[in-house]
Order: sequence, then structure tokens, then C-alpha cells
Amino acid sequence: MSKKTSIAAVIKSYYKETQREEDERLSRVGILTDRIRELNVSTALCEIKTFRQKEKAFLKMKRESVGAKDFTLVKQIGEGGSGTVYLAQKTNSGHYYALKVIQKKRNKDLDYVRLEKEILVMAKSMWLVKLFYSFQDEESLYLVMEYLAGGDLMGVLIRNRTLTYSPAVFYVAEIVLALEEIHGMGIAHRDLKPDNIMLTKEGHIRLTDFGLSAQLKGELVQTEKNKKKTRRKMARTRVGTPDYIAPEVLSGKEYGMECDWWSLGIIVYEIFTGNPPFKSRTSLETYKKIQNWPATFKVPPAVPRKAESLICGLIQWPEKRLGRPEDVKKHPFFDGINWKTLAHQKAPFVPDTQSLGDTKYFDAQKNVKKNIFARTPPPNGSPNTVVGYNFQSFDSLSLDEFLSDEE
Repeated sequence: MSKKTSIAAVIKSYYKETQREEDERLSRVGILTDRIRELNVSTALCEIKTFRQKEKAFLKMKRESVGAKDFTLVKQIGEGGSGTVYLAQKTNSGHYYALKVIQKKRNKDLDYVRLEKEILVMAKSMWLVKLFYSFQDEESLYLVMEYLAGGDLMGVLIRNRTLTYSPAVFYVAEIVLALEEIHGMGIAHRDLKPDNIMLTKEGHIRLTDFGLSAQLKGELVQTEKNKKKTRRKMARTRVGTPDYIAPEVLSGKEYGMECDWWSLGIIVYEIFTGNPPFKSRTSLETYKKIQNWPATFKVPPAVPRKAESLICGLIQWPEKRLGRPEDVKKHPFFDGINWKTLAHQKAPFVPDTQSLGDTKYFDAQKNVKKNIFARTPPPNGSPNTVVGYNFQSFDSLSLDEFLSDEE
């Protein structure tokens, strides 16, 4: 990137971030205004005072810039192609977070890195994992997300092998709502699998790991390349986990968000049978079975009829596949589901966690590398700087952090 292009990118990123923060502040003011209309004068004044304190504390926090120095690593709880995830503790508050560390040298295409961060920034849904901070140093990028102590759906399947009908409907319905959210943002997840479906301490799902996601509509990320060309490239890239990847993704041709619905079909099959349908000894064998799926795919007779119908509607060629949330939600498999109250229903399995930092549902490694932090941010103009990556969420302010600023 030339120096002129770099400066333009910095300016564009600055104004985009400033506008986003102003929009969010106005939204918070609107929410406060609506709330205090229903309160008596004394309570309303307390609400206004607390609001002002928190806004003041947020501005102070942004000036101080949160970075690697503010976190202590506790355990490694996950590792993938794009990065390593740690349970980390913020030193001033003691709060636990999931800290994803992404090595810059291992991720050559920064469009995907920027997009993962932007998805998390813009996501306001309870079905998607929350991002509190993002920052960088010379060697790495960091995403500080909510820690979900319940583990993932794969852990549930390993412990139970298969699920009975009612729990299966519950989890699949919540995954549908998560896909509805990201597809509404113009995003295809492209790596939907049980390992990327996390569970809260109440047992509800959160979709995570957007490191392979593709922006197929909208303009979440402003790339240095031609946006149309970049989007087309993303929509032709062969990415994903072998057992869950759709045939059109393997073809190398252009595809859309319907690839995620194929992956959901694989998950539903696995929930009822204990294994994905195209599982083989090697990835190459799996790919061959997927590409020839009409001949290699069969639903066992033990699978309930409505589940079989849904599976067959999802594991299908793109043009015939159930590919829209509204169509999937109408399927008889979900008869009896109240989509509006699902988030408030009791989950089939409530994690038995003993503390906020409990890692019993993870294959956690205690001996983490203490020197993963370069600790120094890249200097201005450094070629290692990812422009516009740093972020601090208003929601990251905790009670003990903002009340200390009380006048």
C-alpha cells in the first residue's frame, strides 16, 4: 500500500468510526429518554446521573487505550486455523474474557481479518458472541470477547452422542435465528459446525468464529481492492471444515449464503445419528462423497420423519435447498416452537459451572505461553498496522470501572 493510500485509509477509518460512535451514543440517549418517561422524578435523576458517569468513563477509557498490558492469560481453551483462544482476566476488574490471538504473519489476506472484527462490532444480537475490545501490536491482532463457560455444541454431542427430539428442535431453532441475523447483515458464515456454536451459562447458543466469513452484500468492510471484485473472490473461495462444507463451495464457482443452510443440515443429521453423513478417513474422501452426494447420502430409518424431511430439504442442490430463514422456520420440524419467546425458555442442558472462570467444558491447557504479547502497538505508518482495527465497546464498562469516576 502506498503512503498516499495509507493516509486515505486512516482518514476514512477515523471518520467511519467517529460516525459509528456518534450513532451509538444517540441510540443510548434515545433508550434513556424512553426509560425515564415511565419513572418518577427522583429515580429519573438517578438514571441520568448514572448515564452521565458512564459516558464520561467511556471517554476516559478510550483515551487510555486498552491493550495486551491490561490482561492476564489464564488457560488456552481453543485453537483454530486463524488463531488461538485463551481464557483471560482483565487486571483492573477481574472479569473473564475469551481472548483470540491472531498472528499477522499467518493471515495474509487481511480482508477476512477486518471482516471478522467488523461483524462482531456491528452484531447486536443475543445469538452472536459479543466483542468488547480489539487491539493490535507488531505481531498480533487481539479480539476480546465474552467468555461462554458452557463450552460448545460439539461438547454436548460428545457427552450425549445423540439428542432426543425436543432438545434437538430447541438447539436447531436457535441456530436458525443466529443464521437469520448474520444473513441479514449480508454475511455468510461458511464454517458453521458444532464447534462454533457456543453455550452461555444458561445453555443458550451463541454463534462464534467469523474468521472464514464472507461479505456477500452490504459494505461492512471498505477494502483497498475493488469491492465488487473482492466480494466475488470471497464468494468463490473454498473454505470451511470438510464434514460441513457445501458442494457448491467445493466447485469453485460463485455461491451465496445458502451454503450455511447445507451446513445446518449436516448438523441436524449429526444431532440425530452421532456422526456427519459424509465422514471418511481423509478429507479428500469426504470431498468426493459431498460432490457426489445424491449417490452417497442416506438418512437412517431411526431418524424421526420430520427431522428427516428437514435434513433432506437442507442437504440439497442450492437451487432446491431451503435457503431462506422464513422458509426454514415454517418447516413442520419446528411445530410448537415460539420463535419470539425462544430466548427466554429454559435450555435443555444448563451448564453446571462453579465460577465465572470455570473451564470444565473446555479441553483447557494450563501452561500457556506468557510471552505471546509483543505489548507495544505498531508505530504510526508501520506496514504491520491493520488500519481501523482497534475498538472499545461501550458495554465493556463494568460497574466497578465507572462508579470510581463519580463526582
